[in-house]
Parts: sequence; structure tokens; C-alpha cells
Amino acid sequence: MEQSKIIHVWYTHEEIPCFMYQPIIVTLKSVLPKLFPLALLNFSSTKNLPWKELESGSTIIWVGGHWECFFEQLHNLKSKNVYTVFYNTEPYFVYNETHEIWTYSKFIFENYVKQFPEQKVLYFPVMCEENVPRIPYKSISSCDETCLIFLGSFHCRQEKHALLLQSDSMKTALKEIYYIWDESSYHELVGRKGHIFLNVTKSLEGNFPVLPTFRVHKLLGRGALIISEYSNVKDDDDVHKDLLFYTDVELIPSVFEMLKMKSPEELQTLSDGIYEKFHTYFCAENIPNLIMKR
Repeated sequence: MEQSKIIHVWYTHEEIPCFMYQPIIVTLKSVLPKLFPLALLNFSSTKNLPWKELESGSTIIWVGGHWECFFEQLHNLKSKNVYTVFYNTEPYFVYNETHEIWTYSKFIFENYVKQFPEQKVLYFPVMCEENVPRIPYKSISSCDETCLIFLGSFHCRQEKHALLLQSDSMKTALKEIYYIWDESSYHELVGRKGHIFLNVTKSLEGNFPVLPTFRVHKLLGRGALIISEYSNVKDDDDVHKDLLFYTDVELIPSVFEMLKMKSPEELQTLSDGIYEKFHTYFCAENIPNLIMKR
């Protein structure tokens, strides 16, 4: 890939996943010019894919879902001398025979089983978004109105959801919010009230829990306070230590109540400290220093 003069980055044109993957697209737009200063970069959605127009010697980076059509083209692309890269946005292993696999998870990076000896695996983390509004915890009028918000669906997490609801406080405080698929709606929810946020990992048979960092980073970039169940040592301790409030699922209600007992000023101090650590480590300038390859 180092020799590619043209790099195509393709991502879905559909509204919902496009919004979800936006932190990754922003990261690639910021970091790729630093890594490949002589290459021509072309970012486009995956509607009406011009497979036949891909140049010999070019690179295609496929971001996120709907990868079946990409994998179906791998043989033809390789025969045309097109270098293939798959950025895996899922919190589990997606095995394929692209030249390179990129992932935001250090756990997936270290444990992905190469499909052929020459295949390369990259840890390519998601940067802190710049110039986005911060959550104004110091402006909370009453902590009684503070909710524990899970941005996503409890589908594939139903046992954990049921465990949380055994706590009386969670029956009113826990909010599952799924239909937020644009920046204005996201800001309306995240940027104007001092809510606490929740991360629980998917329960997928045969897969280890992986921290969905492109979702988590979007929150951390706004100074969010996040309670998270443990996922794995590599993602939690090696990369995100002190950035989230880690605990066991059954203890999440207690951690939430502990945070609610703090004053708005104390919550703001916690938020500011976490944001500073997050921004320092995951700013655009530092991402090239974090990338790992094997």
C-alpha cells in the first residue's frame, strides 16, 4: 500500500450506518494525508460502485458494513493489481482475504487470525473529534433528572438489560435510545443536558466482548461520563484506562447512584479531566504514533 498513488475510501451511502461510521471517516480524512502525503485520496459512498474503473496499482479501503459485495470482488480486484483494505467496524472478528485488515480494537488487532501469511493487520484507532460542543455538567439544575442513557439497542444484550432492571433506580433512570442518526439530533440529546452514558457489550456466541470505541470515542470527545462493563484487558486497561467508569454489570446501578450524588461542579471536574486525557492521547496529531501493524 505504501506505493499506491491513488487511495479510494468507500463507505455506505445509507443514513444510519453512515452516521455511525462518521468518526472513522473523519479519522481517515485527517490521518491518511499524513501517512501517504503523495497519494491522491478519494472518499465516496458505496452507491453505484465503479468497480471496473479502479486503477491498477491503486488501493481501496472499505469501511464498515455491507461488505459482502466487496468480498465478492476480491479476486477480480487482486487480478487487476488493486490493493485491498477492510476497516472492520464491528466489535467482533470479520475474517476475509483482503491484503490488510484495520480495526479500532487492540484486542481484535492482537487476536485476529491471518487468513494467509502475507496478510497485514493494523490497529488504527479513532481520533477525538475536534470543535464539537462539550456536555455542560456544571449547568445541571437537578441531578434527580439525570438519566443513564444507552445509545443503541439492547438486542444482543437482553440478559444484561434484564439484570440492570432488577434495580429499582434503573426502572426509571435507564433509557435506551436507538433512533439518533444525525448530528443535530445527537447534539440535542448529548450536548444540552448532563446525562451519564452506558456501555454494555454485545453477547455474541463464540466472540469475546470488544469495546465499540468509535461509539465510545464520539461520546468522550464531548466530555461524556460513561459507565461501562468490562470488555477485555487490551481495550479497557491498555487503551482506555481511566477514561470510563468500569464495573461489573450488576454494579452499574451503584456506580450511577455514586455519580448522581456528586455536585454539578464535581461532575464537570470529572468530565474535564477525562476529556483532557482522551484528547491528549487520541488527538489527530497523535494517531499516527498509535497505529500498530503485524
